[in-house]
Formats: sequence, C-alpha cells, structure tokens
Amino acid sequence: TGGGGSSTGGGGSGGSMPGQLAICVNEFMPDNETSLVIGMGASPDWIELHNPTDMDVDLEGWSLTDDESQPKLSVLPKGVMLPAKGFLILFASGDSSIGPEHLSFQLSAGGGVVGLFAPDGTGSVTPYGLTDPDVAQARKPDCCQGDACVVLDPKGTPGKSNLSPKPMTVIALPEGSMWKYWDNGLLPDPNWTAPAYLDIAWESGAAPLGYGSDPHIVTVVGYGPNAQSKYITTWFRTAFNVMGAKEISAAKIEILRDDGAVAYLNGTEVARSNMPAGAIMTNTLASGIVDGAEETTWFSFPIDPALFVEGSNVLAVEVHQSVANSSDLGLDARVTIEVPGKPMP
Repeated sequence: TGGGGSSTGGGGSGGSMPGQLAICVNEFMPDNETSLVIGMGASPDWIELHNPTDMDVDLEGWSLTDDESQPKLSVLPKGVMLPAKGFLILFASGDSSIGPEHLSFQLSAGGGVVGLFAPDGTGSVTPYGLTDPDVAQARKPDCCQGDACVVLDPKGTPGKSNLSPKPMTVIALPEGSMWKYWDNGLLPDPNWTAPAYLDIAWESGAAPLGYGSDPHIVTVVGYGPNAQSKYITTWFRTAFNVMGAKEISAAKIEILRDDGAVAYLNGTEVARSNMPAGAIMTNTLASGIVDGAEETTWFSFPIDPALFVEGSNVLAVEVHQSVANSSDLGLDARVTIEVPGKPMP
C-alpha cells in the first residue's frame, strides 16, 4: 500500500508554510490501463496535483521525479498552471516532448516514489508499494499529511476530489401519486406485475386508494356487490421514471397498507407486509386485521438497486383483506433512491 508524503527542504512557493508545499501530489496511478485514456487510445500512468489554496500556482520550474536522487528529473515548462482549489493531471508517459503535461519518466507498478519539488528545492516525496492495474494511490482527504491517509482507490478519481460526494436522496415515486387499479375480484392476468402488461382497461385515481370511512382515502375503489363478502384482493399499478439507474446506491419502498400487501418492482417482489409466506393467491388472506394508527403507518423495505431500469419503472401492489367483511381497505406507497450527490469542488 502507499505511504504518505514527507517534506524536505524549507521555504516553499505560492503561500506554502515552512517545510510544506502549498500544493501536493494528491493521487497517482502507477499502472494505468483503462482508468484514464487519452488520444490514440494511449493510457499512460498519471499523477494528479491539487492546489487547496485560494491562489493560482504557476508551475513553471516545478519538477516531478520517481528518483529521489534526481529531484529535477522532469521540469515543468512555462504555461502550466494549477488553479486555486483545482486539480491537474500530469502523464508519466516517459516522453515530455509530447506536451507540457507529459513527464520524462514512467511509474513502476512494483513500487517506488513520486516526488514533487518547487523551484527553490522544497519538496515532498510519496513512497508507494506494489500496486495492481487501475488502482490509484490517493490522499483522503485531499492533500492530507502523513503515511496513514494515502489509501488504495480502484479506478481513482483523476481530476476530481478524492472524497466521494455525499449521496442525495431522491423521491422517485412520491406518496399521493396516480395509480391504476383493478377492483373486480378476479386476477387480471398472471403477468399483471410485468412492465409490459397493458393495464389500459384498469381504472385510475390518486393515492391513498381504498374504501371505508377513513378520512385519508382519496380515491374510492370497489369491493363487489356484497358488503359481507367483499373481494379479498385488489390490484394496483403505477409507473415512475428513473434517470441514471446504474448510479443508484441504495433504495427503499415505504407502504401504507390496510390490511396486507405484496409489492413488485418491474415484476420482482420487493416487499411483503402483513402477508403470509409462500405463494399468494387471489383468496389469500392478510395475516392480521389492521386498525387504528396502523392504518396510516408507513412500513419500509429495502430494494435491490439492480432492479431499477433506465426510464420507466413499474411498481405493482396487491392488497389483501384479512376477512371478507372488512370495513376498509387502503394503499399508498413511495419509493426513494440514493444517487451520487453534487461533486465536491
């Protein structure tokens, strides 16, 4: 694993403290294969510099090296700037004639050092050990000091902060959404949970849906001709859009149900609440009667992020009564997902 940087010399440049550079080697990849590809499909090893200060730094005369005995092995030319709070990628391609951001040496995947030196000789050297392909040696947090804060980071984050942005919680399906419902007591179709199923014959209304005297019900659904022998099952479907489905890191569904419910996302069961185990049939009774505060209680279940697809997603829910003469029924649901937040500066 990589080690931290050690400062040498004194002075510094661009507002540095004595014995400490104002900028740092923030991250580097000694064996780049696919993490960063440049022109003509080339994938040279790379070194990232970071400037945590509020001042731009002119890097003319600064040097980098993989040999501590040769601090000026690769000297940066005129015109290379590192903006305030910014990041700069330099390529350890072994040929500095390619361009101003290319260095005259290459890194060794077997281990070595990366040194950064200011024109006055102030320097910082970061040792590292054997590193696998496409694994970066990264300072976390950015420009931290010492051996312990340099860690291995698969793929790395070239040109960006090494601190991952905090995930954002997004409401993919809000409560009170519009739903389709099937309330004639007969199974609509064996594939009714599938996204491709056509529910054009179903009725529609806003959630919470159900029947009875509960004031929170917005859309009233039917229960059949006999109040003493109501339909045991009512079926519901709704669709919602997701952008960046592959970026979802976590997700959950919350269900308000009376009495029991089974929920399916894109045809796969994701939640079962107040329902027995095993196969669920049209006449399967809920496990228990729901009354009082439980009628408006939200029950939460995690969802595998891999079940989401890009674009339209279908949530299907079947609600079951615990007894045929139940006085009420209710359903609402919401889905929240966690996605990468705004990148850190």
